[in-house]
Amino acid sequence: MSEKFNLFEFDNLPHVAGIYTWHIRHTPNISNESFYKLLRYKKLDAEVKGVFNERYDGVIRLADKYNNITSLNNLKGNMICDLSESITSPIYIGISEDLNVRLNNHKAQITKALFSKHPPNDLIQIKASSLDTDTESKYMAGRICSALRELEVEDINILFVRINSLPGVGSKDLKVVERYFNECYMPVFGRK
Repeated sequence: MSEKFNLFEFDNLPHVAGIYTWHIRHTPNISNESFYKLLRYKKLDAEVKGVFNERYDGVIRLADKYNNITSLNNLKGNMICDLSESITSPIYIGISEDLNVRLNNHKAQITKALFSKHPPNDLIQIKASSLDTDTESKYMAGRICSALRELEVEDINILFVRINSLPGVGSKDLKVVERYFNECYMPVFGRK
């Protein structure tokens, strides 16, 4: 059974193995357009090869645009904000052998990355085999915070997690479950 935790509740996370998902809630201080862009924030590595070994590479961003943003502004109250917690796709899916330690590490890295004068620019590719490492937390935090900074969102309380405790499940099975759900949901800040 899934449990939801806000960042200020992370001390109550269980010390068991499990799978977790990070989510973003819409708040009144974030525009509908910024929220949409945050959930659609994608950067893809691209490479094109031509004749005579000619090569081009770089980063491609998703170029879609939600055309009905103005119609959302006509809705009464904070309907989009209120619905955003229950109608949500994960922005990141991870596993851990100790949910409390892993998620508190994520929280510390996100706080450090978002509020430091010099945000991390050392976003490194992590190996698919890495589990419960500081490198993995730093990488995940850096990717999320880069997007939050770009959209000028400084409130980490828009983030929350859902966990599923899986006591007694070994790391091999956790990795299989994580890979399956990452491929199903393709979270925007998931592993590359």
